[in-house]
Amino acid sequence: MAVRIAFITDLHYSRTKNIACPERRGEFAKIFLCQALQYLRLCGDIDLLCLGGDLLQDPQDVSLLQELAQVLQQCEIPLLAVPGNHDPAPQEFCAVLKTADYLDCKGVRVISFPSDPMLPGWNASRRPEEFARARVLSYAHAGPVVFVQHVPLFPPGQADNIYSYDNADEIVELMRECGCILSLSGHQHNGVPTLEYEGMTFTCTAALCEAPFSFQIYTLEDGKVSQQAVNLQLPAELSLGDYHTHSPFAYCNEDMDCALEAQMLDLLNLRQVAITEHSGHLYLSKAGYWQSEWHLTSVAELQPADDRSQEYLRYLGQICDSEPRFLRGTELDVTAKGELLLQEPLAAGTDFRLGDIHKLANLPPPEAVDGFLRMAAALITSGQIQVLAHPFRVFSWNGRGEKPRQAFAPLIRLLRQNNVAVEINFHHNLPDPEFISGCIDAGIKISLGSDAHALWELGAFAFHLEFLRRLGYAGDISNILYRFGEC
Repeated sequence: MAVRIAFITDLHYSRTKNIACPERRGEFAKIFLCQALQYLRLCGDIDLLCLGGDLLQDPQDVSLLQELAQVLQQCEIPLLAVPGNHDPAPQEFCAVLKTADYLDCKGVRVISFPSDPMLPGWNASRRPEEFARARVLSYAHAGPVVFVQHVPLFPPGQADNIYSYDNADEIVELMRECGCILSLSGHQHNGVPTLEYEGMTFTCTAALCEAPFSFQIYTLEDGKVSQQAVNLQLPAELSLGDYHTHSPFAYCNEDMDCALEAQMLDLLNLRQVAITEHSGHLYLSKAGYWQSEWHLTSVAELQPADDRSQEYLRYLGQICDSEPRFLRGTELDVTAKGELLLQEPLAAGTDFRLGDIHKLANLPPPEAVDGFLRMAAALITSGQIQVLAHPFRVFSWNGRGEKPRQAFAPLIRLLRQNNVAVEINFHHNLPDPEFISGCIDAGIKISLGSDAHALWELGAFAFHLEFLRRLGYAGDISNILYRFGEC
């Protein structure tokens, strides 16, 4: 039985940019952690999350550790964490994160070492009582064991680790004695190549706070260990754009901030970001959008007093003038009658437009699918949109609910005939592999959209790219991606 362990280390979360070590982007560490957790959630098969320490830059900033703890509590993956030399003392650290000193996972016992004292030169030592504890825990367990610590643990002289344990040779012998097959460490920010040594695997994962903002997933199966690196920084050669993001004008906005987004463009290697506010949020009041049956009425019934589109266009002008990589856009809602919520000022003032179906009439399944296709056709044939956003999400919120497969072929025909791209979007959504494969086979361009309502979602495309790999697409991904401004 395979056991999948994710290992994230060295966030160095801070309130401000690190002037002394500018390569450390700890001020974005919470964002990177949220992106990593989203990736792990979408994987769906992660058994354990281990954190390798230095979650904070300043050990006195316990409130920031509490912020990270709140994020981690939402990830629904069992957690084991060790403190680093930048974290609060072990007792306080473990209490805030609510982490134990070992966990059992599908026959594997994972033992953490939170109390190894630091030595000069940022090295460490393991105390006799920790040797004794490891023996007790391993002797009481019939299966394989994993060790987790902050400082790199490698057999002396066998790896290029800068930092080490002064009694590393004794710890390696302890691993043999305890049946430990994997050692997980952090601390050395550039990481250390994985070492296979006498049937044991020794690793040191690179820091999440430094480019390419990576973490590792380890798979233990039949006594063997394999690993997968996940980079949150996107491949520069792909020149990716995020063509679906929101703004403070969204009624469902969390903390979108274009000044911080502009900094994230370079960190994540994003070529473009389209700001695509819901047209329904711009034309309707908050109550009118969330509580009314606007999708069953006529566009002519919109109340002019609720129209915020001119204010939104002024906002777009300001931010796009300050950062040319932002695109002026909107996300078009459509009524059940096939009328687009788009009036001339918003159409003339935006260069890029998504189309979406957020609401359907309450009809039995066959009629609901027909209604969906009529609304999709109105969007796709209008000449107003370049991309169809999150197709079929209206049937399947958070992946729960059946996507209507009988609609796949007609929708693909509509998209191909009208040269409209289709979006991969994981915001409360699971794209259907069969549908996306059909779009690729039909030559329809694939648009990547975060549908960001929170800063952490911006450009969170690691799983989008993994999704395409899992589809088995054998060509150059660049050939199938939609890019604004390209034919």
